[in-house]
Amino acid sequence: MASSTSATRLLWLGYLCFFSLYGNQVTAVSPPIRDSRHGIIGNGKRHISKRLSSSKLALEFRGGSSSSASDSMSSGVSLSISSSTPRNIIQLVLGVIGGYISYQFASTFPFLVTPKAAKLTYVRANYGYDDPRSVFCQSPLTYLTDYAVLVVLCILWYRIQNYDGIQPSSTTMVKSNSDKNNNQESTIQGFRSIRYRSCLLLAMYAIQFFGGGMAHAHLDTTTTKNRFRVLWTVVVGAVAVSGGIIGALATSTLQLSETTGGKRISNYVPSDFFWIGYSLLLAVFTILGRLSYLRPAVDTFVAGTSQALPTFYLMGVILRQWRETQKQEGKKKESTSSLNIPTSTCLGVFLGFGLNSALLPSYALAVQYTNISTGMLNFFLHSWLCMCYTIQGLVLYQLVVHAAKASRKD
Repeated sequence: MASSTSATRLLWLGYLCFFSLYGNQVTAVSPPIRDSRHGIIGNGKRHISKRLSSSKLALEFRGGSSSSASDSMSSGVSLSISSSTPRNIIQLVLGVIGGYISYQFASTFPFLVTPKAAKLTYVRANYGYDDPRSVFCQSPLTYLTDYAVLVVLCILWYRIQNYDGIQPSSTTMVKSNSDKNNNQESTIQGFRSIRYRSCLLLAMYAIQFFGGGMAHAHLDTTTTKNRFRVLWTVVVGAVAVSGGIIGALATSTLQLSETTGGKRISNYVPSDFFWIGYSLLLAVFTILGRLSYLRPAVDTFVAGTSQALPTFYLMGVILRQWRETQKQEGKKKESTSSLNIPTSTCLGVFLGFGLNSALLPSYALAVQYTNISTGMLNFFLHSWLCMCYTIQGLVLYQLVVHAAKASRKD
């Protein structure tokens, strides 16, 4: 019992570290802040401090006093930061509410699609597996395909992580306060944020399959119950948190288009703080065992179903950008939003992120109405997921490439 408690505390610490690292990227793609006298002054604290520093140096060069100007600017900055704090708190709370709604939807939806099969398959366990109906596969077909998908994901992650389509001339900022340089830096940060979140999503997928392979190969739900709970919580938690990363990726994509002149609508859609709250709620519920079922594989299906809202959000953002691109191509000119999404990328997003849903009714029906072995069933499931995640990895790479082109164009 003590080891389980210690492990749970370590998981809490791990999740907090994840959200802390993720939070560092929150302001990376914010549209540039504008000042009525100075134009664009950048986005985030680093740009604000640069503006304060440059204002102070300019006054000192002219022989004037910088105290009044610095006080004035500091006052304005404090007002700007404090005025955004309530909105961020509201978004965080709304994200928690959104996560709870998604949890309820994910827990209920299977019973609407395949009611009879779901009633027999989706039986809650709260990490208690004494019921004889509990099934956890230890077949080589299961954990070997887990590791195979892991290898594919690592290759896709490495490809995106090592892509840097920004030319040296673009990344070298001229020391100037001009609108062009500040806006260019914002678009470059937008590209890097999209690349970071794409890599983070693939990393979460990799954690799922690495942990799943380890659990299927070395643990069971009876003799190694405590260790199994810790590892399986990490696996299911990675599935649940992935939804928030998908939503944050959509937000950063939308903000990049706005930074370069696209129509501004991000004030009316979920912000990064929303997705942090969304992921945090689902992570907590995973740790508490609210997503635990007698068949541990079902845990991942329920957690995966909670990705529906952010997935539709991402599809909507990509579809919007594709329509803007098509409109401008019809006029024989470049899009006013420099993030151009071709048809292949749009279709790839819909296929890669949409085909996962076919597994939801298939699993319960296969378990209850076929004689297929658990190992063979997992082999087919992992093969299908490998196809979906490969499409996702390829289309995310294309999205990163288009974001880099937008940064160079600006």
